[in-house]
Amino acid sequence: MELRDALYSLGYAVPPSVFQVLISKYDNGSGKAELDFDSFVECSMIVKVRYCSLPSSSFHSSGKNAYRFN
Repeated sequence: MELRDALYSLGYAVPPSVFQVLISKYDNGSGKAELDFDSFVECSMIVKVRYCSLPSSSFHSSGKNAYRFN
């Protein structure tokens, strides 16, 4: 939950399904869904780049936005 709160405080409301993908990709392998600092920074940058690359006009026209976090 700390990661979700940290991303939210940065202005990124990450859906639960995307959050789970991020945890599975950047987890430090402890099995406790923990990220080390380097993984947190990388994860945050990926979220920032993905959100910043979304065209704002597509959200305003339909009320929804589709994006991929691969």
